[in-house]
This record gives sequence, structure tokens and C-alpha cells, in this order.
Amino acid sequence: GVTFDGDDLNIVIPQTMLFDTNAAMMKFRLVTVLRDAVECGKVSFIEEHEPRVAATEEE
Repeated sequence: GVTFDGDDLNIVIPQTMLFDTNAAMMKFRLVTVLRDAVECGKVSFIEEHEPRVAATEEE
């Protein structure tokens, strides 16, 4: 999700995106597009790491 905190912009990145080898370049491009489109101060990317859940066997 995307949230604003005053002039700052926070973007939550799902765990699945963290495995994308192009993620760093995509984030850089996204910051450029956002700064051209809206006036914002700091842009933060928040990485979410979901807890691992052990698979249970069905009987």
C-alpha cells in the first residue's frame, strides 16, 4: 500500500517483490516518476517479510 505522512510518501513492498532482480531499478524509476507527478519529500520503501508457516499434513 501507499501512505502519506505529511510530505513524505511510504510504499509497502510485498515479500514476493524482494526476489525480483530488477527491483532496485524499478524502485529508482518509481521515485523519479512520483517526484515528477506529485510534490513529496522523502520516499520510503518498506519491505514486508511475512512469517514462515509450516505446512501441515492433512490426514
